[in-house]
Amino acid sequence: MPTRLVLFCSSLSPEQLQGLTGDFYQTLQRETEVQASWPEQPGGAGSKGDPLTVGTLLLSLASSGAAVALINVFKAFFERNSSIEVELQRDDGSKVRIRAENVRGAQLQHTLDTLRDFAGGQS
Repeated sequence: MPTRLVLFCSSLSPEQLQGLTGDFYQTLQRETEVQASWPEQPGGAGSKGDPLTVGTLLLSLASSGAAVALINVFKAFFERNSSIEVELQRDDGSKVRIRAENVRGAQLQHTLDTLRDFAGGQS
C-alpha cells in the first residue's frame, strides 16, 4: 500500500502549496528511486483540486534506501522554507510528522531511524 505524503505550510496559499508539491514530486522523480504518484482526484482537466489532495503525493517506500533518499529531499526543501512540515500517513492510520528541526544536527539520526521504522511497518 502506498504511503500518503502531505506537505503543510501555513505561509503558502493552496496554489503555492500545490506548486511546491509539484517541485517535490519532480525532485523525487529526478534524484531518488522513491516511486511517487499523484492521488486520484475528482473533477476533470483544469480542476483546481480537492482541498483534501492539495499538497499530497502517494509514495512507495519499499526500497532499502527510501528513508535516506526522502530525508535528503526533505532537508533540501526545509532549507528553502523552514516552515514546511511533512506528514507521512499509512492506511492503518499510523502517521509521522517531520519538521525542519527534525533533520538538523543530533535529531537527524533519530528522524532517519523513525522514518525507517515507519517505512518498515508497511504491509
